[in-house]
Amino acid sequence: MYKVSTPGDRAHLVIWIPVIMTKLELLMPIDWNTTVVHIFTHHTVDIIMALGPFNAANILDIERFHTWFKILARGRENVMASMKNNYQLLAVALAGRMNEDMDWSNLPAKSTPAGYAGRLDSEDKNDRMCQPYGLSTKNTLLPDELKQVQTLWADSNPVYFNLHKRYNSWLRTKRYGPMHKCFQTIAEWTPSSRLTNAGCCEPLSNSEKAWQQMSNEISEYNKVQFAGNFFKTQKSEKYLKTDDSNFGADYSLRGPRGQTEVHKAYAANKRMFVHTAYPGGPSRVIVEGEWYRDMGKCPVAKTTLVKRDKNHHFNLSARFMFLEDCFRRPVALWPFDPLDRLESEDPQRTWFHVIDRNQDEL
Repeated sequence: MYKVSTPGDRAHLVIWIPVIMTKLELLMPIDWNTTVVHIFTHHTVDIIMALGPFNAANILDIERFHTWFKILARGRENVMASMKNNYQLLAVALAGRMNEDMDWSNLPAKSTPAGYAGRLDSEDKNDRMCQPYGLSTKNTLLPDELKQVQTLWADSNPVYFNLHKRYNSWLRTKRYGPMHKCFQTIAEWTPSSRLTNAGCCEPLSNSEKAWQQMSNEISEYNKVQFAGNFFKTQKSEKYLKTDDSNFGADYSLRGPRGQTEVHKAYAANKRMFVHTAYPGGPSRVIVEGEWYRDMGKCPVAKTTLVKRDKNHHFNLSARFMFLEDCFRRPVALWPFDPLDRLESEDPQRTWFHVIDRNQDEL
């Protein structure tokens, strides 16, 4: 939905879908106004953007709603009377069907919005879009890696972001003596009543205390399904190392005039793992990338050209990101000089074409 609509289009839908569907709900029989239909119709844009494209999620609830609406609303002169009368006839027929043995029939497909709407707090559940496959390997993050993952969680969760903000404010306060040397990590930090001027003396809430328990333990996987597509690590692909083991993502930069500019970046998939924020908390699939440097556009193929660069600023401070924030399809790389026709000292020998598999059409 990001690719085929503008922010203005989505804002228009967010405003007018609840208005129209509320009027329809007032006209419909009360039996039809289920919680699932209500949540789905009033949060259509949010749910579609959260659950991914239609090849990975279905909208069976609203499809069934629309189907039964067309079946029952037959009389044009009085639509409501027609719906009520036909609904009573249908209820008698359905009552008999529900009492029969239905083992011979196929079960209906599960509804993606129904499962999503049934979560009281979706953030405190497992990753709703990514499904790991195969055996997992237990591992631990290094201190530098854990710090980057903590920053990643802080950018996505307001509670943890506020905790980081208070902790960083405390670290910048050096004039309160050597007490700051006693605590090296955010997990060991406790606000002090002395730091009134630092703005971090308020006691930690229960949510903040839970986020302090973030562990460095992870479960690594070589294959993860995201939005109906499989992502693989480079070490798991023996012969197709540029096929499904690269990914892309959008990132924003501040332009020279203060405007926000969206750019694309591409990386090799070095590692994928499931990380749980704290015991009983949310879990997400995180991917570690070795980012390529953008070398511009190919004048012939019009594709993006990239090359490996260990000194890329993303490789130094932002190697990790949530897989659900990446492009929904892995990207493939093709050598810029597959036939070795360039001179050995030509730097373009190490460049690659990015085959993005029509990401802009999603």
